[in-house]
Amino acid sequence: MTIKMWHIAKRELYDNLNSLRFALATVLLLALMLTNAILYLREHPARTQAYHNAAAGAIKTLESRSTNLYSLATGGPGDLHKFPSPLRFCAEGDEAFLPTRASGANYGRRIANMTLVWRMFYPQETPNLRNIRPDFTTLDWAFIVGYVLSFVAILFTFDSISGELERGTLRLTLANAIPRHIVLAGKFLGAFISINIPFAIAVLMNLILISTSDAVQLNAEVWGRLGILYGIVILYTCLFIALGLLVSAAVRESGVSLVVLLLIWVSFVVFMPNTLASIGSRTAVPIAYEEFWIQRMRLADEAREAYRDKYGDSQTPPSVHVLGEYVTSEAEEYERFNEAYLKQQLAQGKRARAITRISPTAITLRLFVSFAGTVF
Repeated sequence: MTIKMWHIAKRELYDNLNSLRFALATVLLLALMLTNAILYLREHPARTQAYHNAAAGAIKTLESRSTNLYSLATGGPGDLHKFPSPLRFCAEGDEAFLPTRASGANYGRRIANMTLVWRMFYPQETPNLRNIRPDFTTLDWAFIVGYVLSFVAILFTFDSISGELERGTLRLTLANAIPRHIVLAGKFLGAFISINIPFAIAVLMNLILISTSDAVQLNAEVWGRLGILYGIVILYTCLFIALGLLVSAAVRESGVSLVVLLLIWVSFVVFMPNTLASIGSRTAVPIAYEEFWIQRMRLADEAREAYRDKYGDSQTPPSVHVLGEYVTSEAEEYERFNEAYLKQQLAQGKRARAITRISPTAITLRLFVSFAGTVF
């Protein structure tokens, strides 16, 4: 049975290698991967240099405040920047929507000539709070795999069974007492190898171009993550190959098979990850960052008014226990409010991911983002 399966797989592979769609798939994947590498090599050095400049400035700020414990306690450590992920060419992910730094500073108002302690802030980076859908328009691995590779898998399998049925060759194959599952397994294996040959070549050229650059450092951990991402690509490809064979075996005409597969592809790859995520994010929109600051200052004013009503607003420094009571109360109120604001932002993202969870493309994107490290 194994010999028969390999014979069918080799015949399927031979037919695909000599087809126009194989040549077009190879050229398309290679062009996209090379473009991805060129764009990454053009943007990553500038992004890394900007991080180093910002980190150097933050270190100087921290050193200047560390000379005095009081200055450090009131001024805060300054900005804490996130190092840009070396795997951003795999998935840009949430970096366009989430802050790339956390700021430890003091924006509180003085009371009785006393400066309050510093607070942790997360600057708002989201360009559109009403739309946080996954961005598939960026030319990264997630886009190439999610859109192009799934479409290539459909093109290679839509006529695997129905095409042979139309030509009459399927009846001859089954006349040799070959079980149907052996035929399906052989065609699956042949299509899998046919699709992975051009994709592996494109990935290899992409990684060679990136790894030979002096501006990019890929250590052992990064290569391990790349191996995991390639495993995810294999599973994702197998899913669409199996889908193509299933539809091709269920219909009798290749044209009908192609139309059905295109409808499924548009629904689960194009429509759901974008439209449904946009709809889901609009159902749980957090307050704007400006509104957050307005409410935050109102809480601070209420705390000041409570202090004035109880102790007055004299210009002499209050006693330690009085100031400690005010600072503790104000800090607890701020933390509760800040936590509620962060939960609103997280709830929006969770709602969008929950709605798109039925799409394998959206799931693959989340896996790419997680292993690429492009989340805050």
